[in-house]
Amino acid sequence: MDPLQQARVVLWTESPGELTSIEQALSRHGFKPRSPSTLQQLMEWVESHSVDLVVGWLCQSYRGPLALLSWLKDVSGAPPVLVVTCGLDVNLYLEAMRRGAFDSVASPVDETELVRIVSAALQESGLRLSA
Repeated sequence: MDPLQQARVVLWTESPGELTSIEQALSRHGFKPRSPSTLQQLMEWVESHSVDLVVGWLCQSYRGPLALLSWLKDVSGAPPVLVVTCGLDVNLYLEAMRRGAFDSVASPVDETELVRIVSAALQESGLRLSA
């Protein structure tokens, strides 16, 4: 099986529709992203090491990924986090990076760039993938 299909990519957002384009782009490239129904479920997945990458939606009205990044600092073997911001917000980008995000990209995201960043994050986390 292709390592891309084995990567455990999790999409985290307050509103499921926010990351639909990200989910579709990743699916077209062999990823099978899944979404937890609650933050508690996401935390359980992370603690059980059943997540290779978290892609989180971040905007002025929803800052959940920032809290997640702070929590992950205390989790051994925590997965990298890619933050997708709603538009180019330099302050959100800088705050996400300060809290330990692997990277941060603005929506709408170029699909080729998204796959490159996701592959790089997964490689850093220990998976050996080719996009």
